[in-house]
Amino acid sequence: MKFPEGPKKVAGVAERREAVRFLTAKGLSVRRSCVILRISRSSLGYLPRKDDSALLRKLKELAGKNPCHGYRMMHGSLLMAGWRVNPKKVRGDCANSTGCPSRCAARGNGRVPGQACPAVRST
Repeated sequence: MKFPEGPKKVAGVAERREAVRFLTAKGLSVRRSCVILRISRSSLGYLPRKDDSALLRKLKELAGKNPCHGYRMMHGSLLMAGWRVNPKKVRGDCANSTGCPSRCAARGNGRVPGQACPAVRST
């Protein structure tokens, strides 16, 4: 049994934008084009985030040098290096990708003598 072919579904965001541009060039409004294509108008105005790969590389480098520095110290190091970045961004990037701790496990009473600042408390 063969099904009748209907309109092809528009898959990606770029294809949706292109389809809306095509219909608006034919004389339809953006609103009408979105209704016809069954997409939301808000998805047309979405802009992807800027690339922060250089910041992530710098954070990984700092986390490798100082494993006990949390996001606050990392943020201070970035400021001294000339980066203008929000501390909340540093905190999120530290937690998500670099693996730097929010607080070193070896600080306080658990510090092992002879080691500068181990990343994990030894028992």
